[in-house]
Amino acid sequence: MTGTIEKGKTNVCEKLSGYILLSVAGGICGGYGVISCGHTFPLAQTGNLIGMWEVLVGGDWRTALLHFLMLVLFLIGLSATVLLPDKLEKTGGKKLLYAVTLLAEAACTGAALFFPESLPGILRVAPVFFLSALQYNVFKSCEGVAASTLFCTNNLRQLTISFWDWKKGGGSASAHKMLVYGMMVTGYSAGVLVSCFGAGTGRWILLPAVLLYLALALASI
Repeated sequence: MTGTIEKGKTNVCEKLSGYILLSVAGGICGGYGVISCGHTFPLAQTGNLIGMWEVLVGGDWRTALLHFLMLVLFLIGLSATVLLPDKLEKTGGKKLLYAVTLLAEAACTGAALFFPESLPGILRVAPVFFLSALQYNVFKSCEGVAASTLFCTNNLRQLTISFWDWKKGGGSASAHKMLVYGMMVTGYSAGVLVSCFGAGTGRWILLPAVLLYLALALASI
C-alpha cells in the first residue's frame, strides 16, 4: 500500500484522520494515568516491568503483584488480537474487526470512569492496560506507514529519519511519512494537553476518549 489511498476504498481506521483521533484518545488515556494516577503509564509495558521489579526488590510484594496483573491483562489483550481477527474478518471483513476493537476500547475506557479514586492509581487504569494491547496490535499501519497511536518514541525517531530522507531527495514518499509521524505526535500531544487542563475533573477526563472510540467505531462500519 502506498501513501496515496484511493478515495472511498479505505476504512477510516486506516486513514490519517482516523489515526489522528486514535492518537488523541491515546494521549488522553496516557496523560490521565501519568497525571492523575500516580505516574502510572498504562499504554506500554516497559514502565510497568520496571515498576514491578522496583517495588518487589523493595519488599512491597502486594504492589508488585498489581504490576504483574497489569502485565497479564496486556498479554490477554494481545492474545485476543491474535486469535480473534481471522474469525471477525471472515464474518464481516476488516470493518467488523475495527468496530469490535473500538467498541471494546470504549468499554475499557468507560469502565475506568467508574473506578473510585480511592483505589491505587495502577488499579484505576487497569482497563487501559488491556485497551493498549488491543490498540497496539490492531491499529499498526496508517496509509501504509507503520505508526503507533499509544506512544511517541518511534514516531519521533521515524519523523527525524523521514525528514533527513526527504532532505536527501526522498521525494513524496518521505514527505508522506513525515506527515503521518508528525500528525501522530501532534495528535498525541493534543490528548495529553486535554488531560493536563482537565486534570481537575479526575477520572471524567477519560470521557472524551470514550466518545472518540465510539465515533470511530460508528465511522468504521
